[in-house]
Amino acid sequence: MDSISIDDFGGEDRSISELPDKILIHILSFLTAKDIVATSALSKRWKSFSKLFPIRNFELLIWAGKPPAVQRNIHSFDSFQREVQLLPDKARIGTFNLIYRLPICSNEAENESNSKLTSLLNDVLKKHKVEKFEFLYNRIDSELIKPVPLPDSLFTSDSLTSLKLTASQICFPTSISFPRLKTLHLRCADIENAKQLFSGHPVLEELELEYCRWNYYKALSISIGPLKRLTISHGGTTAGKTLSLRINCSNLQSLKLTTCSRFEFEFERCNLSSLAEAYLKIITWSLLPQPRHDFAHQTLEFLERIRHVKHLELAQDTLQIQWGAGGSIDAHSSKVT
Repeated sequence: MDSISIDDFGGEDRSISELPDKILIHILSFLTAKDIVATSALSKRWKSFSKLFPIRNFELLIWAGKPPAVQRNIHSFDSFQREVQLLPDKARIGTFNLIYRLPICSNEAENESNSKLTSLLNDVLKKHKVEKFEFLYNRIDSELIKPVPLPDSLFTSDSLTSLKLTASQICFPTSISFPRLKTLHLRCADIENAKQLFSGHPVLEELELEYCRWNYYKALSISIGPLKRLTISHGGTTAGKTLSLRINCSNLQSLKLTTCSRFEFEFERCNLSSLAEAYLKIITWSLLPQPRHDFAHQTLEFLERIRHVKHLELAQDTLQIQWGAGGSIDAHSSKVT
C-alpha cells in the first residue's frame, strides 16, 4: 500500500472514525481476527469493516497434547478453532504457516489429534481463500511413519498459489487440481503416487523436491509445460539403485540437481532446450571410495546435453567424480563451488 500522511487530509485533529475507509482498513490489517471482530461494536460503519478487512496471515505452532513448559507461542486446537471461527466467510488468507508437533502418545490419542487437525484444516480451506499454505509435520517418534493428516480439500484448492509441505509420508488423493498454483515444495516425503502429484498444474512455475524418497518407483517422469524452475535433492529409493529421471518441460529455465554416488540417475528423453542455468552436485560416500565408471559416464552425457546453458555450476564432488573416471568437462561456462 502506498504511504499516506494525515497531512493529506487537512492536517486537522481528527478522531479515528473520521479517517477515510482506506486508512481504517489498513489499520485493521495489523489486528488479530478477534480484535477485528471486536471493533464491530464501535458503530455500524466499523461493523461493515470487520467483514471487509484485508488479507489475514497465520503463523501457528500446534502441539498435540500437553506442550512442554519451555515452549512458547503454542496454539491449542481450541484456540486455533476459535481464531478461525471469527473469520468472515470467504476471507482471504494470504499466508497460512502451520507447524504441527505430535509427541509420543497412544494410537488412540494420536488418531484423535490427527482427526481434529484434519477437520480444522478442512474448515479453513473450504470456507476461506488461502493463497499460500506451508505445513511442517513434526512427529517426535520419527521411527514410526504414518500418513500426514491432510484433508483432500487441500489438493483441490482453487485459491492456492503456493504450497510447501514437510512431512514423512503424504498420501495424495487420486484427484488433484491446482488451477492457480505457481509454487510447489515437498521436503522429506515418501512419494507413493507421483503420477497424480505431477498432474493438475496448469500454471506451475516452480517445483522443489528436497530429500524425498521414491520407494515405489524406478522411474520419475516430470512433464509440466509451464514449469520454469526445478530443484531435486535425491533422498533415496529402495526399489533399486537406479532412478530414471525424465524431464519434459518445454519452458524450463533453471535446473538444480543434488544426488549421491550410491544412486544412479538415468536422464532419458529429457527436453531441456530452454534451459539457461543448471547446478549439479554429486555427493560421494566414504563407503564407496571409487565412484562407479558407468555413473560418471551417465553424468558426463547429461552435462553434454545441457552444454548450451549460459550458466553451469558444478560442486567440487561432481568434478572429482568426473576426473576420477577419466572424463573431461568443457569448463568455459562452469563455476566450481
